[in-house]
Amino acid sequence: MHPNNSKQQWIDTGYELFGADGLDGLQVERLARVMNLNKSGFYHYFKSRELFLDDLFLKHENESRAVALAFSAAPQFDPDFFTIILDNHHFILFHQQLVRYRHVAECNACYQRVSAVVDQGIARIFSDYMGIHDAELSAKFFDQVRDMFFARINAKNLNEEFLRALVRDVREVAIGFSR
Repeated sequence: MHPNNSKQQWIDTGYELFGADGLDGLQVERLARVMNLNKSGFYHYFKSRELFLDDLFLKHENESRAVALAFSAAPQFDPDFFTIILDNHHFILFHQQLVRYRHVAECNACYQRVSAVVDQGIARIFSDYMGIHDAELSAKFFDQVRDMFFARINAKNLNEEFLRALVRDVREVAIGFSR
């Protein structure tokens, strides 16, 4: 196996495990067991868990650009929002864990950087769909909705039915306030 492929394999597996279980799920022994590899390979590529996390956060930041681009290119919220979220479920679950671990400086920093990129991509279709045309108000409302979204989702309910119900409730609140 080519060394870069093996290093990437560690990163990809770690990305999924972090998305599922956060920092608590990222033990070198567990990664090695899941990948059926020797944990010495981990230390060959990363030297430490902290350097491994740096690579995971870099992967997440790189993924954020593609997600933001997809939102920016979306002509409308429905059905594009749902498709983008579901097509990027590993990204969403990873980001949810960053929210959960915001008390850890490195997680919070990555969360802030990635949110700034993705929020910019989704702002237009979100405000249009919610019927909020004041940019400042829409941004504040979106911050609240995003936090609620990450508090409520998990790997089992991250599906179109759950997302549509959540968005429907949020939209009813937005429309109710605009009356």
